[in-house]
Amino acid sequence: MGVKSILVSPGDYCADKIYEGIHLSLKTAVNCFNFPGSAIDAACDAGVENLLLVGNVGKLVKMAAGIMNTNSYASDGRREIFAAHTAIVGGTSSQVRTVMGCITCDEILALLNNWGLRDRVMASIMGKINEAVARRCNGRLKFGVALFSEEFGLLGATVDTRNVLIKVSQEQYALSLKLK
Repeated sequence: MGVKSILVSPGDYCADKIYEGIHLSLKTAVNCFNFPGSAIDAACDAGVENLLLVGNVGKLVKMAAGIMNTNSYASDGRREIFAAHTAIVGGTSSQVRTVMGCITCDEILALLNNWGLRDRVMASIMGKINEAVARRCNGRLKFGVALFSEEFGLLGATVDTRNVLIKVSQEQYALSLKLK
């Protein structure tokens, strides 16, 4: 059907927050489940020009460490990623240890919020996700990645997310007209 701009998500978790945050429905998303890296590869191979990857922070934060198989049985590192970025932005060793003791990402985000570090930590993480995806697609497509939380909504986005979001929105609208 000539689609060149796609929306990709690991699933519909946080769908309401995603719709509230960027006004896109996950009903038209390609599901990548635990394999965002494979989805990026397939999109590149298929000639996709714009890929917007959106989803829950607990799943996609792993990409900041280059983890592209996000199944918890295959890999994790959520606490370690948040702890490292807490240290990078100037968090104390006590704060880093506290982050390492957390169980959920929302628990970590609540602490970071209370410490006034959440936005800086998320910006640091989004920078690393941007690098990892850029390395993976090697210039073969434009991409955006946005992370969401049920509790906190939109947490962060990569550099070109806004431009890719516009392209994906336009394509979704045009496709919806074709399918009527």
